[in-house]
Amino acid sequence: GIFDEFFKEYDRVTIFGLENNKVLIIKNLYEKEEIFVYDGNLNTFSKAPQYNKKGTNYMSAIALDDNRYVLLGGYSTDEDKAKSIEICNIKDSKCVIKKSKLNEIKTSPFLFKVSNNKILIIDSIADHSKTIELYDYEKDIVEIIGEIPNDNVRSRNYIQLKNGDIFISGGFKGISVQEPVNKAYIFRLQNKEINE
Repeated sequence: GIFDEFFKEYDRVTIFGLENNKVLIIKNLYEKEEIFVYDGNLNTFSKAPQYNKKGTNYMSAIALDDNRYVLLGGYSTDEDKAKSIEICNIKDSKCVIKKSKLNEIKTSPFLFKVSNNKILIIDSIADHSKTIELYDYEKDIVEIIGEIPNDNVRSRNYIQLKNGDIFISGGFKGISVQEPVNKAYIFRLQNKEINE
C-alpha cells in the first residue's frame, strides 16, 4: 500500500500528530533526512518545510493551527542549537528560528497546548532537565514556571487534564537495574505548583 512504499529504506521514522487529520513525518537514513506531511483527509504525502536544526535528534513538534507547528527540544553537542525553537509553516514552506530559547536542553519533550497561545514543555527523560517551561509563541518568550521533583525518577508519564493541569505518574529509578516507581503528582497550572 501507500505506507509500505513510503516507509521502506529508512532506519528511523518520527511521527507527530498535527491538526485537521495531518501528521508530520521525519524519516532518517544515516545522514539522509526527509520531512513530509501526511494528509489523512486526502490520503496524500507532501514535502514539509526543512527545519534548521541539522544534526539534532529527539525533537518534538506540536501544532499551532492547521498550517503551523512548533519544533523544539532535541539532543545535540551544540547546546545553543539544542535549545533553539522553530515555527514552521506548511503553507509557506518555511521554518523560522525564533529569538527565544529553552532554558535547559530537553530530549523528546512532552508538549501541551495551554490557553493564551502558550505551550508547556517538560523533558521526557527528566534527568536531563527538571524545569517545566512555558513558551508564549505570540510574544516569543520562554519562562520557567516549575520543576519536576528531584528524586532521580526517569521516563515518567505526563497527561494533560481537561482543566489544563498535568498528571504525572510512573517512571523508574536506576539504569542497569530499573525499579518501577508508583507515585503520582499533579502540576497545577494556575498556581504553578506540584502536589502529591
